[in-house]
Amino acid sequence: MPVNAQLFVMAERNQDFRDCINRAEIVCPDGFSIKLACRWLSFRNVERLPGVDLVTALCQGGAQRGLRIYLLGGKPGSAEETANRLRADFPDLTISGIDCPPFGFERDSDSLASVLQNLIDAKPQIVFVALGAPKQEFLMDRCLRELGVPVVMAVGGTFEMLASRVRRAPNWIRSIGMEWFFRLMQEPRRLWKRYTIVNAQFLLICARYAIRSAR
Repeated sequence: MPVNAQLFVMAERNQDFRDCINRAEIVCPDGFSIKLACRWLSFRNVERLPGVDLVTALCQGGAQRGLRIYLLGGKPGSAEETANRLRADFPDLTISGIDCPPFGFERDSDSLASVLQNLIDAKPQIVFVALGAPKQEFLMDRCLRELGVPVVMAVGGTFEMLASRVRRAPNWIRSIGMEWFFRLMQEPRRLWKRYTIVNAQFLLICARYAIRSAR
């Protein structure tokens, strides 16, 4: 499960979400701020692993091993566009299902049952869930875990990026940790709060942990 500063702040405030993150088999740092915090607080040099890169790597490996991939969520049409992009990049990739359920489906028992049954029928080995945090994490923990799918990964807005609806920062911008600023310039109305208020809260939380550790 990729975790960035936004998810860290959510987990700090919400015990249920923190427990959900802690139950994940694998948690990886998706965000330059998480990488810096690990170095600052634990003196560990943890490399950032962006969700979009992990999705691409899993699809490449899945194509080589004949694994079935399932795309769940995303904005309308983005999952289909992502599937087309992945098939073009990895011709041997098997995409066993694509589902973009309506908003609020998880609160309706019939809609949720239909989504889960589609997953069961598709028999995927890897499921990418793009429903936004914390909805995607709770769905994975409370519902998808019971299906026994080997790999289930929360991917947030990765479908929009793979579908080229959102431009990704060039490599040199990513290398200096400024990808967040590149994204902010593309979607200022949607992201300004995440990259200002939430990041400030993340810094305060890290400072509090540092003070406790020093004591």
